[in-house]
Amino acid sequence: MPNYPQPEKFQASQETLNQWLKTRKNENDGNPGFFSSTGFSKDQSWTTLAIIIEFIALTTTLFGSYVIYQSNGKVGPIILAVSLVLFFIVFDIVGVFLHNNDKGERAKNRIRLILEDNPAIRDLIRSKINSQTPREIMALFLFLMSALLKIYAVMQFIGGMGNITLAIILTLFYLVVVYIHTCHTGYWLSERKTQREINREYNLWVESLAAGEVPSSNSTQSVVQFRTLVPMSETSHQNGRQSIRFISQETQTEGYTHFEYELKSQGTLLDDDIVQLSAAFQEDFKRPLIYACLDMQLNQVGIIT
Repeated sequence: MPNYPQPEKFQASQETLNQWLKTRKNENDGNPGFFSSTGFSKDQSWTTLAIIIEFIALTTTLFGSYVIYQSNGKVGPIILAVSLVLFFIVFDIVGVFLHNNDKGERAKNRIRLILEDNPAIRDLIRSKINSQTPREIMALFLFLMSALLKIYAVMQFIGGMGNITLAIILTLFYLVVVYIHTCHTGYWLSERKTQREINREYNLWVESLAAGEVPSSNSTQSVVQFRTLVPMSETSHQNGRQSIRFISQETQTEGYTHFEYELKSQGTLLDDDIVQLSAAFQEDFKRPLIYACLDMQLNQVGIIT
């Protein structure tokens, strides 16, 4: 998970918070949310493996073309090799960014699905979550094209086009690379970018603070109201930067009572904050509280619920 310094005083920009949504989330977590990440070490290991395999394709292609040039003095093989290398690098880079582009919207839809009661709308949201976007399909096409170019390049300049065994081995290797770019590389890059942007904005804030150009805190207070059918055992509850305050109660004609509460958070409401805040309550109060927290996180990335 990205390091988020001084959350009680420093608040990252909405653009950076939206970038955070593209990192890997624990979809099986009982306390869902936006502002956490998981699996960075695993994604980094897989991506490193892909980079090594890519580097082997690059070096063997260029080396093989150079050996051919040394033997016959023709620059054609070098031009072809450089062109192939440029194409498969561009295909991979563009593919990774395309494939990861819609991850943030999918994360928002997972939260919308939790909060939505209407069955028809839930089915629509679920279908958006489960379906592949045009950008993801295009990314997969680019990954496969890149893999074919790498196989052709290595076969052309090192192994010989008739070497079936080498062709099978290369195909397996570059299918693994396609899997890595599809399932790991984008998440790894997103977490690195999120951390870099948080650090950059934090350092700018500290520099401005030292120069007396900004107040001692740039964090804003987020507020949402929510209803429950059971009361909290106290009129107010404080948990670090978050607080819950009782507002009112209203008895309905059907005989049950609604209890109205106000949730406040000083600065960004992190997923760890939701876990700590909700841990103090029983399920009947905990569930509407978590929904209120998710509402607040949607507000903090610019979605008014």
